[in-house]
Amino acid sequence: MGNYSSALVPDTEEFESIVTEALTQQKLRSELQTLVTLVMEERKETQGGELESSRFTENCHDVAQNGPAPPTLGPGLKPHPKAQRKHAAPNLEELQTELTELRSQFQQMKTQHNKEIKLLMNELDEEKKIRLTLQMEIQRLKKHMSKRMES
Repeated sequence: MGNYSSALVPDTEEFESIVTEALTQQKLRSELQTLVTLVMEERKETQGGELESSRFTENCHDVAQNGPAPPTLGPGLKPHPKAQRKHAAPNLEELQTELTELRSQFQQMKTQHNKEIKLLMNELDEEKKIRLTLQMEIQRLKKHMSKRMES
């Protein structure tokens, strides 16, 4: 029989990539906020237009906090639910909850997989026993036939 233990080792790269992506997004938002602040200070110094810069600051602050606005659709069209979730910036708690749910699902799938492998291995053992029994019966019949031919 083969070694099935390698098939049972969990692949956690996908889980780690979700957490890494969340941290990267958080870092990018922070950097964007810093850049917006620097640009605003520079604009105030060069132009002196406070009304225009306050609108720009509000828009940039919204983008830094909430991410870019989702694309708009034409009249009468509704976005797909998964598309809505992609554009909404998930917070850390949501990602941790999703990660916990995914790990739970993964454990259930792994348990089911292990049960199926054990069942298949038992079936294989039964088939081997049947094959050996048939081989022994064939050998017995051959001996019996050869004794008949000799007599």
